[in-house]
Amino acid sequence: MMNINATNATNNVDWSKISDLITQGPKKASGDVQVNKDNSLTITVNDKNGVARSTTVSIPVLDKFDTMSPAEQQNALQTVDNTLVALSNQMFLVGNLSQEDANRLVAAINTLQQDTKNVSFSHDTSKVLFDIYALMALMVEVAQKQRDATREIRLVENQQIQNSIQAQADMIASAAMTALIMGIVSTAVSGVMSTVTMARQASAFKTQMSENQGLTSLQNDLKSASLANDPVAAMKNFSSVKSNTSQGIVTEVDAVFDPLAQNIDTTISNATTAVNNTKTELATAKQQLLDLEGQEPPAEPAALEQARTNVQTKQEAYDAAKLNLMTSERELFGQMDSKIKDVRTNIAQVQEQLDAKNAQLATAAEGDKPAIQQEITDLQGQLKNLQAKDNYMCAYRAKVKSQFASEGMRQMDLSRAQSSYDMGVKALEHNEKYMSAVQQMNRWTGVQQLSMAIAQLMGTIGSSLAENQRAAGQVEQKDQVQHQEQLDQIKDLHSQALTLVQSVIQLMQAVLSAENDSVLESIRA
Repeated sequence: MMNINATNATNNVDWSKISDLITQGPKKASGDVQVNKDNSLTITVNDKNGVARSTTVSIPVLDKFDTMSPAEQQNALQTVDNTLVALSNQMFLVGNLSQEDANRLVAAINTLQQDTKNVSFSHDTSKVLFDIYALMALMVEVAQKQRDATREIRLVENQQIQNSIQAQADMIASAAMTALIMGIVSTAVSGVMSTVTMARQASAFKTQMSENQGLTSLQNDLKSASLANDPVAAMKNFSSVKSNTSQGIVTEVDAVFDPLAQNIDTTISNATTAVNNTKTELATAKQQLLDLEGQEPPAEPAALEQARTNVQTKQEAYDAAKLNLMTSERELFGQMDSKIKDVRTNIAQVQEQLDAKNAQLATAAEGDKPAIQQEITDLQGQLKNLQAKDNYMCAYRAKVKSQFASEGMRQMDLSRAQSSYDMGVKALEHNEKYMSAVQQMNRWTGVQQLSMAIAQLMGTIGSSLAENQRAAGQVEQKDQVQHQEQLDQIKDLHSQALTLVQSVIQLMQAVLSAENDSVLESIRA
């Protein structure tokens, strides 16, 4: 129903008659009309989607309504009625109506109404029909403009959705390819490192096990690794060793190890905090994804994809944090190990010199033996100090590892130290055949590790294929969205065409009815 507010009207138009005309007869109109002080009309109509649309027009007959005769005023009321009906119907169908199109529609209706009110038996019927068709063409043109504008907006939105889906598919495919490349590189590096490690182990065993001193070093390493897993025992052992070591050695070692320990404390604490934080963030992201996947009604695909991307990002951050912690531990404790290794190299050199002097003493002349014996005594003193230094360094390292090293590193070091010590003991108990067997065992271990790396690579390849397949699914989803958009356009055009035809038929009925009324008035006259 059309509601008319004429409180601001400045002429003598009987708006109640117009309201009665609108609510009667075959014509349909709904909305609100505000009569302005300049006699213009602001029309507000809810379109077929329920959205409020407004336009303001001026109807020429209202400007001279006060000076018209009663018959002319009646025709003017009919013109206003037809204008309101046409505008409200057109705004209901097409939504926003530009000011230019609204004015053209008003002018066409005014011209048509003028021709209709003057009709007589001698009236040119072709002129009336021409005006009807002109009005129909105008309505079709306005509706077509609105359809074009709406279609352009929808096409842009749809293209944005398709671009987003394509970008996500490209990102998934890129991530899958990156993971595959990293898996291949990791496998290759693992194989090379296994080969190099086996070769170095074989060479190191031959050199280290040549004397009992090698077993002593392994025993110190095993003790240090065992203590590292028991902080109380490690601290107790450190205090005991320190009290039995000369102050000069303690001062020398502390000057080197104290800064290292402080750096280890700061770096590993920060790295451990990063691991814990990223682990918590990963758990939260996974829970959010689970909540979205189980949500009813189902979540939007874009939201699910964003949640999966977030999980992948948090997983990468967590893996990077763990890798950083492991790398920091190896690098920092490796600096301590390097210092211990230097001491053991000096021990081996002094031991070699001592062995040479002992051999020289056995064949030396009696006059030369006192000097050689003094050199042997000096070398023995150096060896004792180096061994005490090695023992104190191992105790210091065990204390620091028990405080700051991760459990995984401590367990790994203990396993490696135990394995090395057991192999050292057996190497001393057996001959070269045992050494050959040990090397064979290492080769089999290397082969096993390489096989595991290859199996991991196959898993990475399978995961990469799955991700690529998911990317292909994203592209297929994009095609489905595009096809659905085309189908929606066809349905929309069909619906708008039917609605427009109905509107034109109603308009023609209104015009013909008005023409018929005019003819009857002419006959009565």
